[in-house]
Amino acid sequence: MVTTPARAGPGRGRGFLALALAALVAALAATAVLAQSDANSVPKSLANDWVLYPLWEKLPNPTAVRFTPNGQVFITGRAGVIYYAKSVDEVRPVKVADITKEVFNNFDRGLTGLAIHPDWPKRNEIYVFYGRDGAVDGPTPLWNDICASGVCEGSNALARFQWNNDLQRLENFTNIVIDWCISSTTHQVGDLHFDKNGNLVMSAGDMTLFDNGLNFGEAPNKCKTLTNNDPETGGSMQALTVGNPIGKMVFVTKADLEAWTNDNTKKPQLRPHALGFRNPYRFAIDKETNEIYLGDVGFADWEELNLIDPIQGDSTPQDKIKNYGWPCLEGPMITLTVQNRNFKKCEAIYRDQDKETTKALFAYNHRDSFGDVINTSGGQSAITGVAVYRGDKLPANYKGSVWFLDYTRKSAWVISRKDGKLDVNSANFKMMFTGIEEGVDLTWGPDEALYVTQIWEGKVYKYQYVGKGGVAPIVRVKADKPWGALPLTVNFDGTGTVDPLRGSMTYEWDYGQGFQTGSVNGTFTFKKKEIVTVKLRVRSDKGNGVSTQEIKVFPGYEIKGDIKLSVSDYAFSVGDDVNFEVSAKKEDGSVVPNSALTWTVLIAHCYPGPVCRPNAKSCHSHLVNTFEGTNKGSFKSPDHDFPSFLTFGLDVVHPDAPDLRVTLTKYVTPKSATVKIATNPEKLFVFTNLVECAAPCPFTGLQGGALSLEVNEVQMNADRQAFRFTGWSTGGKDLKRVVTVDKNDTVITASFEPFTLPEAPADKAVAPPAQVNVVDGWRKCTVSWKPPAVEANKNAPNVTNYIVYYRESKFMQAEPKGNFKTHIVPGTTNSWDLLDVDVASICEFQVSAVTADGEGQKSPVAAFRSLLVPPVEVLDCPETKCTYKGALIDDWNRQYNPKNLMVQYQEPSGDPQQFTVRDDKLVFQADKSRLASTYWYSGITDANARCFDAYTYYTHLVFKVTAPKGADFEISLSSRPNGCKGKLDQQKFAKASKYVTFDGTEKQVMIPLADAAANPRNIYAIAFQKFNTDAEILFDDLGFINRCQDRPSSAPARLGAGLFADPKAVLTTGAGLIAGACAAAFV
Repeated sequence: MVTTPARAGPGRGRGFLALALAALVAALAATAVLAQSDANSVPKSLANDWVLYPLWEKLPNPTAVRFTPNGQVFITGRAGVIYYAKSVDEVRPVKVADITKEVFNNFDRGLTGLAIHPDWPKRNEIYVFYGRDGAVDGPTPLWNDICASGVCEGSNALARFQWNNDLQRLENFTNIVIDWCISSTTHQVGDLHFDKNGNLVMSAGDMTLFDNGLNFGEAPNKCKTLTNNDPETGGSMQALTVGNPIGKMVFVTKADLEAWTNDNTKKPQLRPHALGFRNPYRFAIDKETNEIYLGDVGFADWEELNLIDPIQGDSTPQDKIKNYGWPCLEGPMITLTVQNRNFKKCEAIYRDQDKETTKALFAYNHRDSFGDVINTSGGQSAITGVAVYRGDKLPANYKGSVWFLDYTRKSAWVISRKDGKLDVNSANFKMMFTGIEEGVDLTWGPDEALYVTQIWEGKVYKYQYVGKGGVAPIVRVKADKPWGALPLTVNFDGTGTVDPLRGSMTYEWDYGQGFQTGSVNGTFTFKKKEIVTVKLRVRSDKGNGVSTQEIKVFPGYEIKGDIKLSVSDYAFSVGDDVNFEVSAKKEDGSVVPNSALTWTVLIAHCYPGPVCRPNAKSCHSHLVNTFEGTNKGSFKSPDHDFPSFLTFGLDVVHPDAPDLRVTLTKYVTPKSATVKIATNPEKLFVFTNLVECAAPCPFTGLQGGALSLEVNEVQMNADRQAFRFTGWSTGGKDLKRVVTVDKNDTVITASFEPFTLPEAPADKAVAPPAQVNVVDGWRKCTVSWKPPAVEANKNAPNVTNYIVYYRESKFMQAEPKGNFKTHIVPGTTNSWDLLDVDVASICEFQVSAVTADGEGQKSPVAAFRSLLVPPVEVLDCPETKCTYKGALIDDWNRQYNPKNLMVQYQEPSGDPQQFTVRDDKLVFQADKSRLASTYWYSGITDANARCFDAYTYYTHLVFKVTAPKGADFEISLSSRPNGCKGKLDQQKFAKASKYVTFDGTEKQVMIPLADAAANPRNIYAIAFQKFNTDAEILFDDLGFINRCQDRPSSAPARLGAGLFADPKAVLTTGAGLIAGACAAAFV
């Protein structure tokens, strides 16, 4: 469920001691809570009757787990290796197939799909879907997994293995379809499943590029089916073109597959079933209804969970092939830079979206919270796993439920059914687990547990329902140092063990000398070089059985090595050679053979910024290349989003102990450059990598990387003056161009000339747009509309543009509303965002349509208030040392306020007050007749949704005050108990006079958190009360700081103040936060 804020009403409570935040709290209809900002950093179940634990670890880049009906397990490795386990009880899966020479394991290619024949084991066939390292019908390997340019011809392939149960291996690898040409490195192969009728169904992406823009055929295409001269059918637009499998769901019929099985010369036909997808990486088929649930990974703003009709018969008639909109649409919204191209297919969609496209079952914005837990991803999302439950062992409410996984939100949700239908708007929509970064697959096992694949850490997790009992204790053991020089002392941790019946457990440890009773943790010193299997045996007093887990340790065995790079941080550019090398040695000093080395090189773009580097809280990694059997290698540094960094992971297998795998890691960050994008005249709009900005605006990218620039041909300034594009300062008049981000301070200007856009004569003025509606957002308002109504027996007007009139009324600022400003958009547009509005501002809009006769009639004014608090909770970089000042809540230096405060109230009136701002300072004057009861306060979070953990991040509340001699007042940080639920019986109050003596000049006040907050880990408001004077008091630079020398020693070492965020920045600073704080390094 997308939680929608209600309208803010006037407050009527008296005093913050009564927690009179009713008007604030009513502003959000939030539900259950993640109280701490790092609550999703550790894998855990959010449901008490489920347990989540790692089943297998250190698998080389697994992409999917699939089960036979009798519980055998096949796991795909991205590079082309397939692993097998007889059951989930096996200690470790073993390799049973290797097609790495066939697989193009580069960026978004690789082995990603595996399907088991539905008549297993009678039909011992395993089908795989992979990116092939060779041209159509050409030999492999062609590129050896290296594609520096990002434009290398290859092919997608569907192939088959046969399982030899006696030898326990996959044999007879045979390609079925390889005439699927691919020329880019992204959005390639997706998922593979049989439906209940025996059709083999697969999904594939739109084959766009990593050039930070959309490809419409401009790239040097290598495939014969593509052309540079027809953008209507090239690049991403192939997703809407019948006749190719790009950006589509396609299938091979059961009959075609059987015919090929009997005669391999009868190549199956790929038949389209649905189109208009960007990156349909994962889907699931409902075993009962045969309906298909598909996750389509979004671009800038939206993720989609789509419901696709079952396949009927041997082919889907063309008029039944449903269009899901990409690239014309992303989620429910128009893709603006595609709209600028005036593609015929998109024009039809824009003018009649309901008729031309199928809406997603559920679409979520990258910054939305939904279900029952707040979004903590910092504005990134990627739907990368889908599963449908049709078993009979779970409670009835899970029957037919759909589960989906998000790669960057690190979490999974379940949508249950209500009256037989999926219910995305109620409590039946829940987050079930969190903390699994970069998960890429969900699948149900025959034991009716859910299995989660985590790619880069090489883990498979098991998510098991334990609510019905009858499940033995689930034992999990970790070792802090499983290998090293003798004597080796190892600390073993069994705290991950769970008794589903919540009984009292006893623990027995076996360090190779027999079981002995111990505690949940154990320690042992090994004095002999050997491989030891350590066992932990657990039993519960509930009588539900005994369980044992084993872990191997390697006393006396060592791997040492240092990765050396030819480049260093911020000293290399896109396209530069990056050389890497290692000398890995054993404990005796001998060199580990190259055959034991496997490199994985990743590039990740991160939120919120470059100082996060490898430890950022929200990163999205892509494979650059893998290199096997070598101690060194080289590649060209790739282009990617800013900020990005490269990760070099080296997996070393000890030659004398194959179960000992050690990972060496090194990170390096490329150089960036900032260019200035301008318009002449100023304040017109340019799209930079598909993000619209009002020029002049800076753009920072990787140096040597690509920047996609695009403009609307017709634009309008705020005063209704129309302009037409005339060309670029770099030459040329094309609306879109791709430039290289080269030198800092380079200026690229788009020039326009003015023209007159008249108002249409009254008899020719078209009716105003219909259904003008405004939706609130965080620091933005979105207006949408329908085309003008058409009178009976008349043709619809040919609308060339819409003019949006807008005005923002600042909350708590006593000033005239001012005139409406203007913005013009193309005639196929149905919405527009007013960005960077103030907290709780009222946005007012009118919209008019433009035809060849001029501007038509304006719609009535529509209005709405923007959100009071951000819908996301940003998780910022970990802190390795104290390098930051703090977070500014407000400095009142705008023409309006507040900046980051949720809302300000002044008692005793109980109403929001029109506070005066003078010379960038907040002016407060207490009621002389009620000095003891007058106060002002502000919420800084929504207390029903979450609290702010100031203790983790900061040591002091800080603000500036100008007050007369003898003035005094109290300050309190209102807080809640741990968990951010309920109320504390007592709050704390700090007297200002304890920290400063007022004399009529400006003073800075720093108050330790512990003095003003009963629980500084769970703060939701700031209050000032009990003033002893009715004189004016000026406040400025209110915020939090961390004075390193006063930092609580037990505080976790992390940076964060993401709640206090402007739309384009994570932390906002002011001059008043310098004193007493450490050197700054802001994200």
